[in-house]
Amino acid sequence: MTMLLRYRFRIYLLGLLVIACFSMLLMRLWSIQITRGEEFKARVPSMNTKIARVPGVRGELRDVLGRVIVENDLTYELVLNFKEIVEYYERTYGEVPKASFERQNAQGRKVTTTEPDIALIINTAIVPQLKAVTDDLEDDLEPFNAAQMQAHWRGTNGLVPYSYPMELTFEQFAAFAENSLDLPGVTPSARPKRRYKYGALAGHLLGYVQDANVQDSRPVDFEEFDYYVPDDIGGDGLEKTMDDYLRGKPGQRELQFNEKGRFVGEIGSTPPTSGADVYLTLDLDIQYAAEVALRKIERGAAVVIDPNTGNILAMASVPSFDPQKFIPKIDEPDWISYRDDKTAPLLNRALSSFAPGSTFKIPVAFAGCLNGVDRRSFFCSGSEYFGNREFKCWIKGKGVHGQIYLQQAIKSSCNVFFYRYGNEAGIENIQRIGDIFGLGRKSGIHLTGEVAGRIPGPKYLRQKDPRARWSSAHTANVSIGQGDTECTPLQMASVAATVASGGVYRHPRIIDRVVDIHGQIFDPERISPNPPRLQNYGITADQIEIVRRGMWEVVNDGGGTARRAKSPITEISGKTGTAQFKRNGEPDNHAWFVGFAPYVKPQFAVCVFVQGGKSGGSVAAPIMRQIVEQSMIIYKNRKDGEALKVIPQLVPEAQGSFDFTELVSFDETLSPDALGDDDDGSVFEAREAPTTPARNSSSKPIVRKRPDAAGSSVASQPRQRKATRGIPTSQGKSKRGLFDRFRRR
Repeated sequence: MTMLLRYRFRIYLLGLLVIACFSMLLMRLWSIQITRGEEFKARVPSMNTKIARVPGVRGELRDVLGRVIVENDLTYELVLNFKEIVEYYERTYGEVPKASFERQNAQGRKVTTTEPDIALIINTAIVPQLKAVTDDLEDDLEPFNAAQMQAHWRGTNGLVPYSYPMELTFEQFAAFAENSLDLPGVTPSARPKRRYKYGALAGHLLGYVQDANVQDSRPVDFEEFDYYVPDDIGGDGLEKTMDDYLRGKPGQRELQFNEKGRFVGEIGSTPPTSGADVYLTLDLDIQYAAEVALRKIERGAAVVIDPNTGNILAMASVPSFDPQKFIPKIDEPDWISYRDDKTAPLLNRALSSFAPGSTFKIPVAFAGCLNGVDRRSFFCSGSEYFGNREFKCWIKGKGVHGQIYLQQAIKSSCNVFFYRYGNEAGIENIQRIGDIFGLGRKSGIHLTGEVAGRIPGPKYLRQKDPRARWSSAHTANVSIGQGDTECTPLQMASVAATVASGGVYRHPRIIDRVVDIHGQIFDPERISPNPPRLQNYGITADQIEIVRRGMWEVVNDGGGTARRAKSPITEISGKTGTAQFKRNGEPDNHAWFVGFAPYVKPQFAVCVFVQGGKSGGSVAAPIMRQIVEQSMIIYKNRKDGEALKVIPQLVPEAQGSFDFTELVSFDETLSPDALGDDDDGSVFEAREAPTTPARNSSSKPIVRKRPDAAGSSVASQPRQRKATRGIPTSQGKSKRGLFDRFRRR
């Protein structure tokens, strides 16, 4: 009995122990599943969704006829999410390797900071898998840029995915898309890439786009996205000034990842939309004609304006650059080459200011009309004294101009006449006319890099030197475009357009219209319904005609300074100018020619500017003639319904040098020596240009060219080029010339 009670007690005790254990287990289960259920549930790896921002598609840039100049191509790339890759490395390989770098703290002292060594992580965890995918393909992957990757991590903290490598082949893209499950943090992607169809054509106008940092993007709530891919932004030119119109509306992708963090698929997406298309006033054919003609010289610019509207039909600058090199990112050697090139290929000379020389006599001529000085004659004996300083006329030593009136003075570019004429007109009237013509201020055109220029006067002189006083000698200098007078080729083209139109100043325009994807039209540069007119300031139509007739005689009458601009197919009128400069003691003149054509019902106003040219009559005038003749042919063919299916081919960069151009000719049958040398009235004390080393250049088709003394090697013997006036015939054959570089669509 006692034994039975003892065993029963043990059974009860064991039962109580079992009950107690089960009770504790139940309590623990209650705690885990009920009380802390959500906490532990969140720790369980599972499928998750992430939102990726998709940048908008940029709109296209088109010419005035709607022809595409800048468009978008589809490019393939790999998108690397550094944060995911770092987490994958930590799970797979253990401790994340660190890289150290120096930075400045808030107090300005250098401190050493560590961060994940992205380059080592990618090279260890990702690159071998990428190579395994592409082993069977003909094209190898491009090597990654370790410094660029590290800088990207440091600049974005992993918020913005990194694209590597750019421009996959379609075969590579397909292979990665098929094997994406095995590549954590790596997603194949297709995105639009900017393409400049004609290479360096109008590169200074178009500009380029660049990758945006997070700070460069439009304000956005980054917390909305797990992956924030910013839009490309305009870096220069029209791409920059019209960026708000060109940028499209971004979309988004919902991406699904498994419990191991690997991409599984796309749940849904909202496609991005395209930005607006920007139609320029630019005429692709005339732009090409200007680019080709301007390649006769090494440094300079040309601007063509429609005087009836103010539309810029062409704007070219040499040397030039290829904006495609900036897409998607410019290589360091290319950037260093552009940056260190002393001829400044990135500079848009059409919007930069230079001493205008005798071309400035045209605004001065109208300044005298304000108070009747235009009716007076002045005697030129070869020089004139202001104070104790002699101001020479270019004709001194060759004769005298004698007693001449305004029209004759424009034709012969008599300096003495304009010294006295400008002083009689007064510096106030010169500045007043300059303001009407848009000189001395920025036009506000939708382009980057525009300079205001300058018409100096007493106020400017006091700011420059408080002890100096304005004198008649200063006014004499300004009257022939000297001293501190500076104008841009765009401004001087507007001067020519104003004269051509009979005294109506029309604001220069480069944007014709903007059309969004819904067809809505915007006009950022509206044509003013009431443009300034010289007649509104008391200048009569007869006075304007005197100036126009003088410009006609410059080209078409004996003794004019621009005989090389005379054309057999149209009447060109214009004015030459040469501002004498020296570089390293050698001539580096600024040669100009401004003009318009035809004389009756003008269609084109043109300014050609040449750095390092002998004179406006010898180098700038022939280029202007070539541009005008080609433009007239283009318009005639369009009227006849012929040559509109013609587009220019890829245009290479124009290389620059400091060689001195003595003469330009487009006619192989004409002897340069037989032409003689045109003087254009700009004889004055030469200024020294900034000293810069010369750069060797490739051979250029320039006639009678002197090499730079600093060592630029271009043959000094006369070199001639085929005439460039041929156009495609209706039978499809063409004369040798400019349009041989065109191809039919």
